[in-house]
Amino acid sequence: LVYRGFVVNTVLVASVFVSASLFFLSDVISGFFNLNHNLGLLIRIISAGVFFRNLNAVFANFFLAEKKAFKGTLGYNVIERFILVVGALLVAFFDLGLIWLVLVFVLSLICAFLYTFIAYFLSNKVLAVRDSKILRSHRSEWIKYSLPLMLTSILLYILVWTDNFVI
Repeated sequence: LVYRGFVVNTVLVASVFVSASLFFLSDVISGFFNLNHNLGLLIRIISAGVFFRNLNAVFANFFLAEKKAFKGTLGYNVIERFILVVGALLVAFFDLGLIWLVLVFVLSLICAFLYTFIAYFLSNKVLAVRDSKILRSHRSEWIKYSLPLMLTSILLYILVWTDNFVI
């Protein structure tokens, strides 16, 4: 039994928190790596994509849980990558700067999220679970199980991106 509303709300709150933190701490982060001032602007732009990326992953995983792998992977893997490749080619063709490439990246995240979000609600129309009594009795178990996974995922995400920035 999956409580999708709880999952969406938790990811929504965490994504808004991480996005806001990245946005407001972008200059501190760019100063930490001792790089140029444009990195702060790039981090602020990327912070908008965190929200869309995380919610897109949630809805894609809902499709995978329902054994609708094609719908789950289409938005998350195909649409996002396609827009990113086409956008990168356009940025290279018109010799645009790095900021445009980051904007294309965020645009690809937004488009993939919109597809997955719309496809999910058109196919399911309901986000709540039928039996809320069962959910209330198991909510603490859900939190005890999910919180370490969420914190590990956040730490992994930070480590991967820190590695990319250092390289």
